Amino acid sequence: MSVYYDAVEVSTAFDGQTVAFNTLPPFHQPKRNVTVLEARLEARDVALSKSLSKDVRAQRADGEVKVNVRIRARIRFKVGVIKLRHQTVKVLCPAVPVSFRSGQTFQKTECDLDY
Repeated sequence: MSVYYDAVEVSTAFDGQTVAFNTLPPFHQPKRNVTVLEARLEARDVALSKSLSKDVRAQRADGEVKVNVRIRARIRFKVGVIKLRHQTVKVLCPAVPVSFRSGQTFQKTECDLDY
């Protein structure tokens, strides 16, 4: 079985407010394949309320900010020669730590999957 990703949207939110959003180009994942996705998400010129801005600054001063990462994808499975109908897959990774310390990398995070 292989998977066609026809649309993939990735966003990050801080305390319920979206701060970054991006889309990935469509792609095909062949059977028995692990595919690594890279999405560049930048929070630029995002208007935050005074209290949210204060919370972000406080967390950043501690060295990391925790954000929720959401992925929404329209996919189709291909079994043999048959392509099945589209399905929407939603992934939520809550409280993902984004480090502002030099040399730090992302940590593995538990995510919820819904389809």
